[in-house]
Amino acid sequence: MIIRQGLNFAAHFAAGLAFGALAVAAVGACLALQKQRQHPETQVWEPTMPPPSPPPATGETGWGEPPGTPAA
Repeated sequence: MIIRQGLNFAAHFAAGLAFGALAVAAVGACLALQKQRQHPETQVWEPTMPPPSPPPATGETGWGEPPGTPAA
């Protein structure tokens, strides 16, 4: 009986530790999000698209051949 109670205590103690760690992580994430909302200038901005490329130079079609040149 004492072994069973010891195992029960150990299982519930481990579950409590895991639940406590989860709660600490959730509070930390909420605080970080709140801090980020208070200081939007510190947010990391990454562009979702590359910058537009300049148009091709006059006399080129963009494929490296001048207009009017037959394709090989």
